Amino acid sequence: MTIRNLAVLAAFAISLTPAFAQDTTNSAQDMRFHVMVDGAYGVVDPSGNYIVPAEYDNVTPWPGGLYYVLKDDKVAVFDSDGRMLVPFEFNHISYFRGERYTLANKDGYRLVINRSGKVVLGPGYPDFSILSDEHGLFAVSADGMSGIVNEACEWVLEPGAGGISSIESAAEGLAVATNASGEDGLIDLDGNWVIEPGTYEDVGRYEMGLVAVKQAGKWGFVDRSNNWVIPARYDARYGPPRFHRFHGHAEVEVDGKMGLLRPDGSFAIPPDYDRFFFVDALGASAERNGKYGYVDLNGNVQIPFEFDSIAAFGEDRRTIAKKDGRRFVIDDRGQELFSDQYSIVGMFGMGWAPATIDGDNWGAIDPKGNWLLAPEYFCVRHCVYRPGAPQPQYRRPSRTDPSLDFDPDFQSAAAKDQWCKFDD
Repeated sequence: MTIRNLAVLAAFAISLTPAFAQDTTNSAQDMRFHVMVDGAYGVVDPSGNYIVPAEYDNVTPWPGGLYYVLKDDKVAVFDSDGRMLVPFEFNHISYFRGERYTLANKDGYRLVINRSGKVVLGPGYPDFSILSDEHGLFAVSADGMSGIVNEACEWVLEPGAGGISSIESAAEGLAVATNASGEDGLIDLDGNWVIEPGTYEDVGRYEMGLVAVKQAGKWGFVDRSNNWVIPARYDARYGPPRFHRFHGHAEVEVDGKMGLLRPDGSFAIPPDYDRFFFVDALGASAERNGKYGYVDLNGNVQIPFEFDSIAAFGEDRRTIAKKDGRRFVIDDRGQELFSDQYSIVGMFGMGWAPATIDGDNWGAIDPKGNWLLAPEYFCVRHCVYRPGAPQPQYRRPSRTDPSLDFDPDFQSAAAKDQWCKFDD
């Protein structure tokens, strides 16, 4: 991509300071930007003040204003004010899907921790998961059978009592469970079967009051009382379909083409597309005949099918598209933006995108193209737009890495003082 000449760069630099100050509103002042300086990551505010010092191997934003921070193979969690919530004691931490608990790995063992890093479950059993963050319930396995334990370290359902061999995380009070014969059903948070295993060939995740079930090789949807709402007549390309709470629709396949169902069984987007790249609350980026466009939830084409790719839209309704070898920013009507202002603009998210004029000095812009963070950094967000630049490191538990993985042969007795760590 061609970089602008020095005269234009100098003219822009003259106008940078007042424009930047003018566009830093109260709402913008609450924004945070993860940057790289001298090979290390940190977090700054719009004025360039460090919230998290630039001394870490990775800083990645998480939902809820949290940051995953890596230093010397240990992971911590910071908040948006720079406070360390979870100390550098863990080899791996999964992001907090709820408000209270997440999975972590320490000294080779899987654990459940809270937002202050306190271990609340483990390592007595090597196989457990968060069943319901809201209700403080955990699925625990022993001897090939699964049970449910609560925050008081009391069994809600002892392993084997319900004939359950595995339990997935719950949604809206119900969870997919599998019996000893490998048949799936749906249980409530007390471990009672709501849909008996073997009733259907397969069962999906319960969301928005509906659960996908497979009958005679096709998928349909039933309600919590096991009444049919949408007949079983659809295929699914990526596992059991489900109605996503984020956008309220389900992806289904008809004769090899993808469409988007409403909960009443009608099509928001007809099954005319080769695939959906992403679906959001307003529509979907879809592929048709090798080209990408965007279709709204009434089935109207908002962006013509002429792009080689279209990435996911953020809340800013800006995204990255590729066409004829060029990569650029578009709005949700397909109009190209900012090409006459910046040499490179990255993905929008959280109200901003990384941008540069000269390819070397990076800052952040708002959806209108105004500077939120002055272009003074080696990288803003991560260095994905700088080939050859140091990339952020991650630590994930792996069975090929004994230092990170729990020991699958370790299992203590089922005494609460050995595997329950709930403290006041």
